[in-house]
Parts: sequence; C-alpha cells; structure tokens
Amino acid sequence: MNPEKVITDFQGRIDLAEEGLTRVLLAVDRVIESRFPEVLDYDSAKIDLSVELLKAMLTILEESPQ
Repeated sequence: MNPEKVITDFQGRIDLAEEGLTRVLLAVDRVIESRFPEVLDYDSAKIDLSVELLKAMLTILEESPQ
C-alpha cells in the first residue's frame, strides 16, 4: 500500500469528521438560541446545556436501528 495514499485517505477522513462535528455543534447552538435563549447570558449554563444536548443526540444515534 502506498504510504502517501494512506496519509491522504486518513487526512480525508479527519476532514470529514471535523466537518461533521462542526455541523453538529452549529445545530446545538441553533437549538439553544431558539429554545433556550435565557441561558445565552451565562457561558457555563450554555456549555452545560450543550453537553446535555450532545449526550442526548448520541443516545438517539446509539439506539436507532442501523
């Protein structure tokens, strides 16, 4: 196997994962801004709520049929 191709493929996967994570985090921000505007004034509350929403998303993904 060509080492350069392996590195390129691996970097491509990293880029896709980074793009996907960015989309998820932006979606979480939109949910918080639209449904929980009262927490926007408190960074720690927004972070806590973001973490809880991410946990909920992961739970849904884990429990959904493949």
